[in-house]
Amino acid sequence: MGLEAEDRDGVYTLVSEDNTSAFPPAVRSTIDTALWDLASRRRGVPLREMLAGGPTPTSLPGYASVPLLGDETEYREALSGFVESGYAAVKLHAWGIPERDAALMRALRPAFPALTLMFDAEGRYDRDGARIVATACADVDARWFEAPITDFDVLGYRDIRDEFPAVQILPAGDALWHPDLLSTVLLLEPFSAVRFDVSFVGGPTPALRMIRVAEDAGLDVELISYGHT
Repeated sequence: MGLEAEDRDGVYTLVSEDNTSAFPPAVRSTIDTALWDLASRRRGVPLREMLAGGPTPTSLPGYASVPLLGDETEYREALSGFVESGYAAVKLHAWGIPERDAALMRALRPAFPALTLMFDAEGRYDRDGARIVATACADVDARWFEAPITDFDVLGYRDIRDEFPAVQILPAGDALWHPDLLSTVLLLEPFSAVRFDVSFVGGPTPALRMIRVAEDAGLDVELISYGHT
């Protein structure tokens, strides 16, 4: 096509069609990721160092993502197994019933006092339900409360974050795909941190822009990684 593989911004502009009628993000992500990978191989530099602009840690702490289970006993058994495997943190998914989910969090904390707990509601609650579980997250000193409501309810996120300053309130991270849109949404200060999947937003090139937007807002970023990612 007469384009240089190193011109990732130029290629990204081409396949994004100036963001007016964009290719599906998975298509753009595949092309953009391939170009970053090619540049990394040509330079003989690990991709993580290219993205970071210099040396990086060679490892990061991980957490176990606990799937939906049948009852409290099953959750206790699962957490015991993860602790035995060496995990120091787990993220829980439960039933989507606020009172039951909140009770689970409070029941697990005494049994695992040193374990870092997080809770992911997958956007299943309304605002009142989210408040019930946010209260439990505060009681057990949860690391964060993820996706209490749908990501599109930005004002709801802001209200919950304001009501529960001791709890980090994170979005699911699958609704905001564009850096300019993210920048505008963050003006309302709805989230305690930013989440997104590199393969959702179009690849490493826009992902770096998303990270800079979060940095400008003083927020951390958690990169989502589903199985297909």
